[in-house]
Amino acid sequence: MMKDPGVPLLRKDFIFDPLQVAMTASSPASAVLLIARMCEDATHLKQLVDLARMPGLAPVVEIFDQADLDMAREAGADIIQVTTATSIRLKHRSTSPATSSHRRRTANSGSAQAASPNALRLKRWQDSALTPCLSEPV
Repeated sequence: MMKDPGVPLLRKDFIFDPLQVAMTASSPASAVLLIARMCEDATHLKQLVDLARMPGLAPVVEIFDQADLDMAREAGADIIQVTTATSIRLKHRSTSPATSSHRRRTANSGSAQAASPNALRLKRWQDSALTPCLSEPV
């Protein structure tokens, strides 16, 4: 945990397990990024948010769309980061069949049958990053 105030430090990682939040509390970080889509549901996200607050970490919840926002609010998040970079990047990409085909192959690569639950969560997050996000900036 940070002993002296200094430059704010955000741990930006794929956090989905309470142990990862606890490990962040023992680091110099003052905040932890929680990606709403990495959580199974609002209860899971709330557990991570509450756990982050215990040692004084600021939980920053990243959302992509209205469903993520609803989940973040239900979990009690007070710092919400709206990610629109994916939406902007997709709007400027070529919509040629070759590009779309490549994106589908990339999103569908890997074996879901042999994957662990954590790998499936990561894949679900990666797949969601390939879809357009908010239609209007918030």
